[in-house]
Amino acid sequence: MSAPWNDDAVTSADEDKFGRAGWAARQAGLIDDSHAIDSSLVYGLEGPWGSGKSSVLSMIEDALDALAANWHVVYFTPWATSTQEELFSEFFAALSSAIPPDNEGHQQVHEKLGAYGKVAIPLLGVVPVVGKPLAESVDRLSAKLAKPWKTVFEDLAASLEEAELKILVVVDDIDRLSPDELLTLLKVVRLIGRLPGIDYLLAYDEKTLAETLTAARLTNAISTAHARQFMEKIVQYPIQLPPMLESVVIRLFMEGLNALPLRERSVDSLNTDVFHGVVSEVMIDRLSTPRAMGRYLAQLRHAFDVVDQGEFDACDLALITFMRLHFPDMHRALKKWRTELTGGGTARTFAAALAKGDDAKDAWKQEFFSIVETSEREDASRLATAIFSRLGTTGAATVRFDGVEQNANDAANRMENSTYFDRYIVFEVPDGDVPDGELTGALTKASEGNTEALRTLVLAEDDDKSLLVMTRINRRYGGLEIEPKPSSTDAPVSVDLIKAAASMLGTIQENPHEFVSRRRYLIAWVATLVRAQAELSSYEELQSAFDSCTSYARRIEVLWKLKNAGKLSEAAASLRDKLFDTEGERAATVMLEHLATGDTADLDVPTQMLISVILDSAASDSFSREVKNRIDSGILDLATVASRCVVLDSSREQYVLGNVSLQQVTGEYLEQVAEYVGTDDDSPLPIWSLQQRREWMSAHISTSASQEERPAVEPQA
Repeated sequence: MSAPWNDDAVTSADEDKFGRAGWAARQAGLIDDSHAIDSSLVYGLEGPWGSGKSSVLSMIEDALDALAANWHVVYFTPWATSTQEELFSEFFAALSSAIPPDNEGHQQVHEKLGAYGKVAIPLLGVVPVVGKPLAESVDRLSAKLAKPWKTVFEDLAASLEEAELKILVVVDDIDRLSPDELLTLLKVVRLIGRLPGIDYLLAYDEKTLAETLTAARLTNAISTAHARQFMEKIVQYPIQLPPMLESVVIRLFMEGLNALPLRERSVDSLNTDVFHGVVSEVMIDRLSTPRAMGRYLAQLRHAFDVVDQGEFDACDLALITFMRLHFPDMHRALKKWRTELTGGGTARTFAAALAKGDDAKDAWKQEFFSIVETSEREDASRLATAIFSRLGTTGAATVRFDGVEQNANDAANRMENSTYFDRYIVFEVPDGDVPDGELTGALTKASEGNTEALRTLVLAEDDDKSLLVMTRINRRYGGLEIEPKPSSTDAPVSVDLIKAAASMLGTIQENPHEFVSRRRYLIAWVATLVRAQAELSSYEELQSAFDSCTSYARRIEVLWKLKNAGKLSEAAASLRDKLFDTEGERAATVMLEHLATGDTADLDVPTQMLISVILDSAASDSFSREVKNRIDSGILDLATVASRCVVLDSSREQYVLGNVSLQQVTGEYLEQVAEYVGTDDDSPLPIWSLQQRREWMSAHISTSASQEERPAVEPQA
């Protein structure tokens, strides 16, 4: 673990990281040069919260000591008290501690200071802060005291002038005070504490102080301008703390990043245009104070300490940490907008999204950005868009066949990838998720012939987990839409891995309720692996691996996937054609046996698919000749062949004849074939036997020339 960060002020110029020691020394010179033993001055160190005022105060004290001018610096903390009396007592205790009891004159000052406190305390509650009424109030109250306030004050003042002490009372963070406490402090500084030889250095955020005075209406300040005019009567020397130069901010930021416990992969992720763009356009302005810089780097250091960096994108981790600190309302709303930000969702949410027009699809973005105040919205928008690229696009989303929105930044473990989103919310791999390291290990082992770990993940009983694994695998390999990736640690490619993937494709069970199909993911992955390995292995090796898929139909789906791929190398296209021809020859053998068996053949054999594969392969001509020869010789009849071209369509509302396939095989085209439209009620359409299909075709063939009405065929229950 890294060393913890704290917000403590530096105690000496030696600890200065922000180049302010020289500036602090010049302010110390101003205080020393302006000091007079017969007057009291008030200096105001102005700077926003977190800008390092407390550290500068320490360096000013150091610089005064270095001047060897016998300065006595004392700190007064009014916000540590709870009542006016406690505040006043704390002030006199602090002032008393600044007077060294090293001679008789100083001891007299101590005694007179105590007497002055007893007389001055009653004044606090009745006198205003400034103006003519102040003197009148003091005179009226003094007349009632045993010893007039003015007499006690002048006696103490004379002793202080004679002692020639240089006292600086430092009051930090006066903008933390409540309105009543602030008013009491200003009375102390303006009236009670304005003693010769005693100067004050107040530190505050000028904007916050003005807002407090305006809201309280205790000083007749009805606007920020009035409040500032009021403070001019209190503070003679306003000193504005200069902001850190941008070059200093950038240097400190880069030093902080370089000190993070980053792995090489994380360094690469941070060294991107996306991250550098947000740093220059958003972060540098918002990390321009020592506190903001230290706070963010400390949070970032902690994040990289506690997470497994291999499971997160370092750029997104850094950006979401910044959002959590600087735009907490937007960060809290991320879960509500997860579907829109990631493009992930259910069938219902996708259908609803696709039904919207382009304007409606973009409307949610305006609502999302409205979470942040208008003045903050530009920076928040730039930051959020760097994490979720959908915020920067317009118009309809592109949705693939499996319902997963395609996006340029979806790859890898980014937060805008819906399967990784939760990690960045909880800063760990949540229950039900699959660590990337575990998946990488399983892929590596499978590529070397050990398939147990990969089969456990892909064929998991938990359908959601299995689908998650397949989603991650396909994102790693990129699919057929891009150029094939070379084998890598994260996405290895080998004959053994093709064998493992094909084997699982043959055995994975379909879930009819799945919106996104694991089978389709596996088909796409096997096709991608075959293409990537085409130039690296022989046809015989790849054919053997491909045959590990025991499902003929799914092997064909892989080949059709490859057939429809636009970018195939010459080697990959040649391999695909050879595999297709092999499957065509096998299909021809199966179909001829199926036809020879007649009406008792296996009804579950996908005959229409087999015929389509045959016709797309080199076996097409020889198969068609053999079928025609058997028809001519009386071994087969046209109705039997046509029955293998009758299929139940996808809507399950009617049986239809695949006329094109029949014509290509036999040369016969049966026009105006009537379609069986099922039962009269809403019950499911019965499954026709091969005999019923053949009889339907026979009835059509016998009357085809005259196109007379064909007799109905009763379905078999």
